[in-house]
Amino acid sequence: MQSKLDEAEKKLKDADSDGYKEKYEKEHKAFEAYKKDIDAEKTNEKKSAAYKALLKEAKVSKDWIDDIVKFTKLDDIALDDEGKIKDADERMKGIKEKYAKYIVKEEEQGAGTETPPSGNGNSGKTLSRAAQVIAKQNEMLYGVKGENK
Repeated sequence: MQSKLDEAEKKLKDADSDGYKEKYEKEHKAFEAYKKDIDAEKTNEKKSAAYKALLKEAKVSKDWIDDIVKFTKLDDIALDDEGKIKDADERMKGIKEKYAKYIVKEEEQGAGTETPPSGNGNSGKTLSRAAQVIAKQNEMLYGVKGENK
């Protein structure tokens, strides 16, 4: 009976020496590292979206937003519970200083007076052939330019 017990203990020790526990620990560490990488990637996506929104709010040209985000160190950005940047006011000032040449300046401008619209005040509408003939006839007979009323 003792020999069978010794034999079973030896098999148990041999099973442990096959490295199952080591393999498990190694795989477990790799899985935990994978989960951590996925969480970091999700966090960076949220930070990137929040920073893009801040750049849009600062009126940075949409052509430059993606490039600016690519070269921004997202680890320095902290988000609040709502997913917005915590120190947004400071960052906004920094954006306006650092990326001033990429900020779009919108100005309202009236129509140019150098080249007024064509036509005789009829909003660019051309007269039909019949209206042109009548206008020419009125001008010849009465000296009055034809008006389209």
